Amino acid sequence: MEILEKLIKLETKLHSHSVRGSKEKLELLLADDYIEIGVSGKLYDKKETIIMLTTSEPHEIKATDFYLSELSAEMMQLIYRTEHRKNSQVIRNTIRSSLWKNNGINWRIIFHQGTIEKQ
Repeated sequence: MEILEKLIKLETKLHSHSVRGSKEKLELLLADDYIEIGVSGKLYDKKETIIMLTTSEPHEIKATDFYLSELSAEMMQLIYRTEHRKNSQVIRNTIRSSLWKNNGINWRIIFHQGTIEKQ
């Protein structure tokens, strides 16, 4: 599988209700030193992110316009857009950036930032 396809698959798993609601599944995808800068501007570590995701109200996330940048053989940056919907209403559009690191066995996300897209 091409690396872009693999990372899109991993990234969009993080958008699914079954993964976002599962501490065990999130533990497998997020690196131990994971950091996130949320759309609110708040900084989250792995533990805080897992609590936030597993307790947040589910909504639909549609991801598009993926762009992959190879930073090294073990580090990739994935940039894309998301549209968030709840009850068929658009809540917000966001530009996202994730850093994925290959630890020799699998890819895990080490950093993520979301910025609300101005219309």
